[in-house]
Amino acid sequence: MRRAVFLCGVLCCAGAEAGERVALIVSNDTGLSDDAPLKYTSADADRIADVLTELGEFQRADVHRMSGKSAAEVLSKLDQLALASSRWKTFFFFYSGHADASALRMAGSTLPFDTMRQHLSAVKADLHVSILDACQSGGAARTKGVREAPAFDVRINDDAIEGTVFISSSAPDEQSYESEDARGAVFTSHWTAGLRGAADRDGDNQVTLGEAYSYAYSQTLRATLLSRAGPQHPTYYWNFSGKRDPVLTVLNTSAHLTIVSDVDARYVLFDAQERDVLAELPIERGDKRRVAVAPGEYVVKKRGANGLAVARVEITKGDDRILQGQQMKPVPFVRLARKGPLGGMWLTAAAGQYASALGPLGHLHFDLGVEWERGPWLLFGGLLVATGSETQAGLTTADTLVGLTGGALFSLRLGQVALRAGPLAGLAYVRQASFGQKPRQSLGALLTLRVRLDIDLVERFSLFALIDGGAQGIRLAARPERDGFSIGSFGVLAYASYSVGARFSW
Repeated sequence: MRRAVFLCGVLCCAGAEAGERVALIVSNDTGLSDDAPLKYTSADADRIADVLTELGEFQRADVHRMSGKSAAEVLSKLDQLALASSRWKTFFFFYSGHADASALRMAGSTLPFDTMRQHLSAVKADLHVSILDACQSGGAARTKGVREAPAFDVRINDDAIEGTVFISSSAPDEQSYESEDARGAVFTSHWTAGLRGAADRDGDNQVTLGEAYSYAYSQTLRATLLSRAGPQHPTYYWNFSGKRDPVLTVLNTSAHLTIVSDVDARYVLFDAQERDVLAELPIERGDKRRVAVAPGEYVVKKRGANGLAVARVEITKGDDRILQGQQMKPVPFVRLARKGPLGGMWLTAAAGQYASALGPLGHLHFDLGVEWERGPWLLFGGLLVATGSETQAGLTTADTLVGLTGGALFSLRLGQVALRAGPLAGLAYVRQASFGQKPRQSLGALLTLRVRLDIDLVERFSLFALIDGGAQGIRLAARPERDGFSIGSFGVLAYASYSVGARFSW
């Protein structure tokens, strides 16, 4: 299983030639029949390929891509590469998709970890780097001594780099996560940001294996601490010879952007069309992060405790641009709302009281609904059931109202709080029963304005309070009933209600 997460590594030396460094990048949104489809495996694979070719000195022709393939097809490709390898300096394998504690799960088939390691080892290379972006992927290195730790402690001689490294996005018993904000895997986002320079602690324009892993580990753990399924701990296994920490990426081969933060905030670097996320960078006030990018136009967005800000920058070849946080333009929260192919889907339940000309204040009502949230808009539909009684001229009448409602709310989000407002409309069935009298039944309509306040408590769970005010149109009993159903004239009644409730995401 996998909700997603994980990315790349690459060892580079100056003057790399075609065929010296070869990569196989595998992505698959589908696993077995009981696995929910993933959203961002292809996007994560794109990020890995870009980092390898831009900063890792891999030739584009030597980066092989496979998407949506079965286990048998992946093994066949590995066997082809094994036959083609004379003795490469580096062979890099990356997988993004579903897994469990014992096997990768892709396109309705499974690839046991033991079988995967056997075929990987058949590829002749001085250094093997394997990265698995999947739930419970730490199981891939379990038999070789997988470690859950915040940093590598490796010493490798750059002139004689030989060995194997396995990196997984989570421990053998943990989930891995995708991020709607980063539009990709949580670990993947921080791993690639680290390789682009965020992990360069000593400022030498090189990112080593230890630096990249330490940065991605700490940021992944920070981002998942409050997850309902528990935090995510990247894991690794390595077996190297030598004395130095190997270099993954060299940053002096590209243009650069340095972000200097004026507040504690999270910065996200997008492409010009805001389709792809290149890096997500938590930066403390007064600190800075330098990332390597290809020449082009980029959008930078900042989210802090007091609001959002955005800047558009154009970087040419050889640029070393500095962006100050206070130079960014403030924007409303709603413009940076979460996005996804279908948006967020929620189940809701609420209870409250209503009042109308049908009866006095105090009638109870209950709502069950489904919501779709995307950007600033919340679309909803639901079932309303209300009941109560009234006494007039000594005659007690039991009122029952059943309605199907729907509407759209526009949202203004301030951190964990969202204020929403918009119209609600629906169809209503009303039944009034008095002792000794034949029940009266009516059909009608509801049209109200809804105002709602949401408070997000934890991931996938919120509380809300709402107020409705508007009109209720029904046929009032004015003529003899036919088969118990009123055929009277149409009337419009005032209607108001309040409710409190909760919603759950799935």
